[in-house]
Amino acid sequence: WGTESSEEAVGRTLAEIAGNTSVDRHERTTMVHRCIEARSMTAVPLDSALAHASFRHDPDAVLVLLEVGADPHRAWPHLLGWTCFGVGGRASLVPNPFDDDDALDEIDKAGVERVIEMLVAAGLDPDDEDARGFRALHTALAPDTYAPGNQSSDGYNGRAALALIRCGAAIDLTYPATDVVPADGQEVDGLAPLHFAAREGDFLV
Repeated sequence: WGTESSEEAVGRTLAEIAGNTSVDRHERTTMVHRCIEARSMTAVPLDSALAHASFRHDPDAVLVLLEVGADPHRAWPHLLGWTCFGVGGRASLVPNPFDDDDALDEIDKAGVERVIEMLVAAGLDPDDEDARGFRALHTALAPDTYAPGNQSSDGYNGRAALALIRCGAAIDLTYPATDVVPADGQEVDGLAPLHFAAREGDFLV
């Protein structure tokens, strides 16, 4: 753990252990269990680890953490939206087998689909809505934005949107009236998923 002792720092370390694919899944599960026992941990760092792994789109870590008892309902408020915001980051967890940044980016994008499917299978509602009317699908399809209250998007993510739709997310929605400010200045209020897909030229969505 180094000198860090905060629950978030411990959670980040647990996520790295859970996602270290240089050892098999059984060994990773055992290692996470041993860390929990050695430190007599509460559930908080384990749930924090799940939030980190979900944000990084690391399905290997998410699978292990769910198996050892991480709770997706406690990990982060509206965890699916947090996952859709995430920009990937498996390169920070495992050695990068590619020299091509675009190739690694495709791994990260593919990872978000598996992570979303696992979180929904673990009981999260694909139509979970926060107090401001945002659902995960809004976050997945939004332009690069920022706003108070951390309700924002790191840019359009068609793979995340497709995973949510496959998992049953409603598509008959529009972007709610909001103080979210798109980085490119384009208005988003009232736009539907089809508008975002068309604007991105994403024929799959």
